[in-house]
Amino acid sequence: GQRGLFFSILFYFLALMSKEIAITFLAVIPLLLYFFTSLKIKKILIYTLPYFAVFVTYILLRISILDNVTIDKEITIYQNSLFGASSIWEFLASNMTVHLKYLQLLVFPHSLSWDYSYNQIPVVSFANPKAILSVVIFLALAAYAIYGFLKKNPISFSIFYYLITISIVSNFVVKIASTMGERFIYTASLGFVVFIVFLANNLLKKIKTSDFNKLVVIFITVGTILLLYSSKTVNRNKDWKNNATIYKSGVKGSPNSSRAHIALADTYRIEFVENQSNVALQNSISEYKRALEIYPENASAYYSYGFLYYTINQKDKALELFNKGVGYDSLHVDMLNYLGIIYTEKNDFENGIKYFSKVLDIKPDYIHALNNLAFIYTQKKEFEKALELYKKVIDFGKATDETYKKIEQIKNNQ
Repeated sequence: GQRGLFFSILFYFLALMSKEIAITFLAVIPLLLYFFTSLKIKKILIYTLPYFAVFVTYILLRISILDNVTIDKEITIYQNSLFGASSIWEFLASNMTVHLKYLQLLVFPHSLSWDYSYNQIPVVSFANPKAILSVVIFLALAAYAIYGFLKKNPISFSIFYYLITISIVSNFVVKIASTMGERFIYTASLGFVVFIVFLANNLLKKIKTSDFNKLVVIFITVGTILLLYSSKTVNRNKDWKNNATIYKSGVKGSPNSSRAHIALADTYRIEFVENQSNVALQNSISEYKRALEIYPENASAYYSYGFLYYTINQKDKALELFNKGVGYDSLHVDMLNYLGIIYTEKNDFENGIKYFSKVLDIKPDYIHALNNLAFIYTQKKEFEKALELYKKVIDFGKATDETYKKIEQIKNNQ
């Protein structure tokens, strides 16, 4: 009725405001009406129009709100290993292995990981057996979906539903900042469930036996599935106990992901700082090394790795790692700032000024660099320059009692 339609449209709008994947339901809704009602195509299109109007409203709202928001960060190979493909054919082959992995996880959800970035899913060509197998499977599914479309076969619907809902995160329609993610198949997994239910139903119809025997088959099959998948769910829940457990499971599930190793290394580093555990220190070093073996150009890894050595007072090693890091990311202000700090602690004020100035060229309101540079100029007795920097700290609204105390000390020394 009208009331149901109103709430359906309302919740579609809320879904759009929550997650972009709801956009795909603009195609799913008419598909549902076609497969599971006797409505004519014209009537289906009329019922779809309000949802289209909601979609247009959403787009206009998004444009008006995000119009002045600029996102200048490019997607990198570190986030999405598919960007490492040297040709369209390598990209297609590699992405097909990703979608084969999605199907495998739906059928047999092992092993699981929170991260699949570089280089867990490597770039491959169509000579790779997984790429070929994936193409064959999806061509077969597409053929069956098209074949069953006019017959309104529910299995055909399940295939269309899966392909439509996963399209927006598939890296085929739009390239996203992720190679793959288990969360991306959450909505699409309903299509898999529908597929399995109707496939099982069709198979049972073909079995020539008594209804009782069919019930026995159903109970045994469903019971086995519930037991296995429930066990997997319970075990997986343990991985989400805290950061340490999920990051350890991430490395286990994605041993070739640089980001997974960095996350675990950071966790061990924090554990070392809090507990002064030598085991945690060695584990952290080992994980950072592995992360950089996988992706040697990872500036963030050099920063975290260097910071670890800085905390244990091995500043020459920290300096070496920070210098390597800025070689890959010359705009990494935190790393540049620590280079300035280390040189300052070595009384190399010239290099200290060099790196703090670089930070402020990139980010003029970087308060730590302002304070650090002011400290150097105070030590060099260039008081006017120091006062000018402290004034900037005040102008940025970040002044503390210590700031005013240092200003007062400079004025007393002039």
